[in-house]
Amino acid sequence: MVVAIAWPLPAGVHPVAAILVGGICGAVVALIPALLKMKWSVSELVTSIMLNYVVQFFAIYLVSYHFREVSSSSLASLAFEKSSKLPILVPGTRIHAGVALGLIICVLVYFFMMRTTTGSKLRITGTNPLFANYSGINVTWIMVLAQVIAGGIAGIGGGAELLGMYTRFKWTASPGYGWTGIVVALLARNNPLLVPLSAAFIGYLNVGADIMARNSDVGSEVVEIIQGVMMLFIAADALLRGWKQRMIVKAAKEEEMKLKGEEA
Repeated sequence: MVVAIAWPLPAGVHPVAAILVGGICGAVVALIPALLKMKWSVSELVTSIMLNYVVQFFAIYLVSYHFREVSSSSLASLAFEKSSKLPILVPGTRIHAGVALGLIICVLVYFFMMRTTTGSKLRITGTNPLFANYSGINVTWIMVLAQVIAGGIAGIGGGAELLGMYTRFKWTASPGYGWTGIVVALLARNNPLLVPLSAAFIGYLNVGADIMARNSDVGSEVVEIIQGVMMLFIAADALLRGWKQRMIVKAAKEEEMKLKGEEA
């Protein structure tokens, strides 16, 4: 918002600069819970959720006291410079360059996670931190790095959303995209290449819920029930995998005891 309003830049450079600043701010904000986790083992989930309110009200402060459109009847910022807007890719729709940027980031994250040493360390740490620690991986550093990268990507996504869909900043409450992102990540099974499909499916459900609520007696909360059931199925799958692993270990121990008994 600040870059789009206060920094006069050429059309091609302006949105890039604004989105990069958004990514840097996102990384800095995400670094705070990561440092608290590294220094005092504070839960990064709790501190991240609490920090959301700090960032939200700081943004409202900036709008209210520095960038407010005084002629507006509601809390809204000054209009963004036209040079800061992301171009529309498909005329007559709201599909803008931020969509293409999101797809590119998904591909880049996939190659980072699957084709680089650091990405492999990150996956190992996420799957089993204890094993990663015994393998010589600096688990604390990897967790901080993951948090910072995720915060940077979130900031880039927020900047692209703002500059592609809106002409001014006017949020007084969080739109809740973070919780939607959790559902998308679970549905994509942590595969970056499946995130666009998962996000499109969740978006289709949410838009369909609004249309359904306006044209019928069925409430939009039905979609939340569907999302909750999907999360339960995903959690059940993980639970069953753990149960299967325990059964395999139990059978192996019984077989080992049986062989020892025969040898005796």
